[in-house]
Amino acid sequence: MSSRAVALRTCAPHGPTITLDTTDVERARAVVGEAYAPHTITVRGDPGRFRAVQASLSDGSVSWDELRYGTECDVVATAPLGRVHCVVQPIRGTVTVSGGRSSETLVPGRSVALDAEIEFRMHWEDGAAINGIRIDRAAFDAAVADIVGDDPVPPPRFLLRCPVSERDARLWQSGVQLLERSLRSSALREAGPLWWAELHRHLVGVLLATHPTESRNRSVPSGPAPRSAASRAVDYLHEHAGEPFSARALARASGTSVRSMQEAFRRELGTSPLQMLIRIRLAKARAELRAGDPAAVTVADVASRWGFGNLGRFSRRFREEFGELPSDVLRNCPKGQL
Repeated sequence: MSSRAVALRTCAPHGPTITLDTTDVERARAVVGEAYAPHTITVRGDPGRFRAVQASLSDGSVSWDELRYGTECDVVATAPLGRVHCVVQPIRGTVTVSGGRSSETLVPGRSVALDAEIEFRMHWEDGAAINGIRIDRAAFDAAVADIVGDDPVPPPRFLLRCPVSERDARLWQSGVQLLERSLRSSALREAGPLWWAELHRHLVGVLLATHPTESRNRSVPSGPAPRSAASRAVDYLHEHAGEPFSARALARASGTSVRSMQEAFRRELGTSPLQMLIRIRLAKARAELRAGDPAAVTVADVASRWGFGNLGRFSRRFREEFGELPSDVLRNCPKGQL
């Protein structure tokens, strides 16, 4: 059998694109196993049609894969994923995923999350291909802790079940599409760390909202926050607007719990901490545009620097906030005007 494996550094903004193209079962097992978990591959269909093809995009913490084997086969993990959580969804054909006593038959539009602690089994029908999203476990746990807001946070364990509604399934697909577009976008290759941090946080939030997990509820004491907590938090947001958002850090700075801080924002300011941060970043972007030289500064650069990866959405939100377009601010205001 012949095989070839090619490593390219082209598409992803923060990491390599690796393409595996091989007819060698052992080569496929080694390369795919490095990305996921050690496993065996048993070809059930025509051995002459076996061809493993894997294309991957990664920014370091999150990876997007396309994988196919060409013919019917069984893939059986011999160890848990360990380092990553993975979400599997067919692009075409049918794949049955099992773990413990649970099993789901997947077709395009249906997905399951494979917990990092599970040893999975997969039966690939002839011609099936999947889209796999791998999320680094440590980065995932940190994002969950920040989203939930209380430390320490028991990390959730995913159940091997599909999203319970069509709405949840569509929501996850939209998250995957956003990730793929972002990793492939030449315009976002140079986006600042704020954009990628917010994208990761968004993806983890969508994953938690759409894929079932074990219930690990616990009681979190939450007393009423003093009225000054919100104002202290706003001061912190102004000082740290150029850093990735952290609900826990914000709560510590305001001297209260995350839940109480969020209640204080709603009660006193009529908004959420994240929405307030977006408004602050918009204001700082406006100030930078007003002080900028149109010959040396672009709206796209300023938007990216303040965490807005989509220029169209940035312009719309900017206009809603200030009644003018960012391009007009840059073009019409003299250099140095504040």
